[in-house]
Amino acid sequence: MSEKAGVAQVEVRKIIIPGNEWREKVIEELNDLTEKIMRLRWFLTSEDFYTLTERQCNLLRRQSAVMCQYADLLTERLQSN
Repeated sequence: MSEKAGVAQVEVRKIIIPGNEWREKVIEELNDLTEKIMRLRWFLTSEDFYTLTERQCNLLRRQSAVMCQYADLLTERLQSN
């Protein structure tokens, strides 16, 4: 990863996954993401959450929503095949 004008540049490489191995990768990613969502949702209801600034609270709520959208997308990919 390099930085150009204050913006992180990430090199993306295409990874070819043969056969149904992609399904296993998506399932693994979905499981990991689901665990992270559960931990974040727990934190959003904890007392520690309310010690953060309003901006941080809003960002974490948005992060949770985006993570859920991503989980929905992964689920849809699995169901479409």
